[in-house]
Amino acid sequence: METSVCGSFVADCGGDVMVYVDRNKMSQVIHNLVSNGLKFTPSGGRVTVTVTLENGQRSPRGDATSNAEGSSSPVDPLLIKIQVTDTGVGLSQVMPVTH
Repeated sequence: METSVCGSFVADCGGDVMVYVDRNKMSQVIHNLVSNGLKFTPSGGRVTVTVTLENGQRSPRGDATSNAEGSSSPVDPLLIKIQVTDTGVGLSQVMPVTH
């Protein structure tokens, strides 16, 4: 059985961004999310991967982050948000929610 699902990738980071992650783990997570999106999206549906930068929250301890000059200043970190969305049935339809 052949199905047709449209896919797209949107990156809105304003330029190159370097991150330090476990490459294998991150690849596995993204692969699993996209794979599930494709698996549960009917023919004619859409799976989208979106990457954006967002301002993070400073920790309650007020941790300092080093700047380019080497001095420390409390700054809000940037978070990289990776979203995988699809037009499939959704988890609430696939797995019953128990309380």
